[in-house]
Amino acid sequence: MTPATPRYPGRAPIDAYGNGGFRFAEMSHRGSILCLPSGIYAWQPGSPDEIETAALAPVLAERDALDLLPGSGDIEVRCDGGRTTLTGQVSHKRLKRDAGEIAWAIPSVNDVQNNVTIVPRRRSRPIREAETPVVAGRKQA
Repeated sequence: MTPATPRYPGRAPIDAYGNGGFRFAEMSHRGSILCLPSGIYAWQPGSPDEIETAALAPVLAERDALDLLPGSGDIEVRCDGGRTTLTGQVSHKRLKRDAGEIAWAIPSVNDVQNNVTIVPRRRSRPIREAETPVVAGRKQA
């Protein structure tokens, strides 16, 4: 469920914020906003304490188009009441930690089970100029 009509369709940078509002796309909006790939929407929660699972429904509806934590696209999130379980794989321990911290930051969450595993990316070793390439098991002269 996405909020009915965007204040601004598509993406736009936030030019300024303060005094209870935001400026973007040469417009001003008082109150909370939700920036999604489909547009910038007025959002009901006025404080972090008011953010609950239902308020995040528009985010979940567009989750396939979001990259909230770059490099974490293989994390699956399951919520059951106040318990959140994270599963999947990431390439660095920092991404696992960040995913857990983001889950803990949601006020309605009272338990986080972070089952994400770390699978380092394999790096190819660059050939140095001093090394002689090997072809068919023999060094080339």
